Amino acid sequence: MDKYIEQVFKNKKANIAKLQKYGFVLNNNVYIYKKSILNNQFEVQISISEKDIAGDIKEIETNEEYTLHLAQDYVGSFVGDVRKAYSEVLEDISINCFDDDVFKGEKAKDIIEYIFNRYGDKLEFLWPKFSNNAIARRKETSKWYLVLVNIQLNKLSTLFKNNNEYKDVLVLRTSDAKNLIDNTKFFPAYHMNKKNWISVLLDSDVDINFVYSLIDDSFNLAVK
Repeated sequence: MDKYIEQVFKNKKANIAKLQKYGFVLNNNVYIYKKSILNNQFEVQISISEKDIAGDIKEIETNEEYTLHLAQDYVGSFVGDVRKAYSEVLEDISINCFDDDVFKGEKAKDIIEYIFNRYGDKLEFLWPKFSNNAIARRKETSKWYLVLVNIQLNKLSTLFKNNNEYKDVLVLRTSDAKNLIDNTKFFPAYHMNKKNWISVLLDSDVDINFVYSLIDDSFNLAVK
């Protein structure tokens, strides 16, 4: 996988229906899309399978593969134009054919489904530089009621100071922080007001139905 594909499709998951609508064609279990760039000098081919995404560029006149855009030490205005055009194709495919796939844990996926089914809300990724952070807010007030992050455990609590493993963490509004925090499942809020918010370690054995009730409480508190 080249660096451009790796950057553009990080934490993204292909949506088959969107691929087909966009113009991808299925061939031997691989979805293929071709587009000419730079006044038909080159053709970009993007191939998407269940486990891989590949991008190839060929010169149309010679039908030869072009690879200079992948050489980091190769500079020049022309190769820069190729890189820009290639990146634009990838970005457009990412926007139109892929869904966010930051949170892969089952509880995180259950929460994403729950807020959509109950409140019609989807996660919002507000910070391009922090693509592992997302929020959900009430439509009427625009107040956040939920923050979902994928962070290293040592950022959640000093209890995990030597643990760099990434885990899904839910951050919620609450009026009962003192009684909920046990530093096992429930922790002081990550990057939020610790009097009014708590963090839930979704990798713990916390009851998902109890988490749903906390989400409902948080939603009700996000009114002012």
